[in-house]
Amino acid sequence: MKSYNWKGFTEAQPTAASAMLEMLNQTIEQGELTLIVCKASILEIKRNWNLL
Repeated sequence: MKSYNWKGFTEAQPTAASAMLEMLNQTIEQGELTLIVCKASILEIKRNWNLL
């Protein structure tokens, strides 16, 4: 079984700053909200065109 040098791996991976993580979280939340709005719009269009 091959052993790995995890210490070197973790040193090579920088930690993200809390501000960067907050920005990522906001981006994900905005994407999720956009998806909800898009789904609602598609559903409304389908109803208007009697596609359901």
